Amino acid sequence: METALNILLDDSIECSEKLLDALKKADSQDADDYLEDIQALSARREQLLHQLFEQHSPAALVDCSAQLVMIEQLDKDIIKAAQHQKKTFAQKVIKQRKNTKATSAYLSK
Repeated sequence: METALNILLDDSIECSEKLLDALKKADSQDADDYLEDIQALSARREQLLHQLFEQHSPAALVDCSAQLVMIEQLDKDIIKAAQHQKKTFAQKVIKQRKNTKATSAYLSK
């Protein structure tokens, strides 16, 4: 039988994997379709991790070091994917601004 701790750990890992997947899909497809999913998954993941560390003592978490290491690795991957998305969005905004300036310059003549 799974304990509440194991359920929280499994849910945190699953949510982290879904968030990472959504970030990767947003990179390869239209990101606007995934923004709501990313926000919802991010909020859910944060809630699960808060519950995990608020409801369970460090001594109880010692026995689950493999899952915690997995969460840590997923966290690093999520940060990396989010930074990549931020960079991609910034490049799109710059490109859009240049296109707008070019269009304005062309239309003003």
